[in-house]
Amino acid sequence: AAFPFLGENISVHGMRGYEIHMGDTTFAEEVCRPFRIVRAGNAEESVWDGAVSADGRIAGTYIHGIFDDDHFRRAVLNRLRARHGMEALPIQYRYGAEKEHAYDRLAATVQRSLDMDKLAAIIAAGDAR
Repeated sequence: AAFPFLGENISVHGMRGYEIHMGDTTFAEEVCRPFRIVRAGNAEESVWDGAVSADGRIAGTYIHGIFDDDHFRRAVLNRLRARHGMEALPIQYRYGAEKEHAYDRLAATVQRSLDMDKLAAIIAAGDAR
C-alpha cells in the first residue's frame, strides 16, 4: 500500500500501530484510504483506514503509532523538507531501539526496587494483599 503525501507515494507496507476509537467515519465524497489493517489483536482482517485529501496535503488515520516506524517518519519528514527546498536526510533516530532500551531500564528499576521473590509468591498464591 502507498500513502500519497505531497505528490509522492510513501510505502506503508508492514507498518505497525494500534487503534483507539469508537464509532464509524462516513465520508461525504470518495477519498483515498491508504492504510489497510490486516490484523486486530490475534485475528486477521482486511479493513481500509485513513483518508487523504485529493491534493495530498491533509491526511488522517485512526491508527496510532505510525510515526514510530523509522522509515515512514523519515519519508514524511523528507517530503516536507523537499517541499521547502531542503535536502533529504537519512534515518537518524531509531525509535524502536530507544523504546526497548527505556523498557529495559524500567524493568531493571522494578527488579531493584521490589522483592521479586515475594511478589512471585503472592501471585502464585492468588492473594494480592
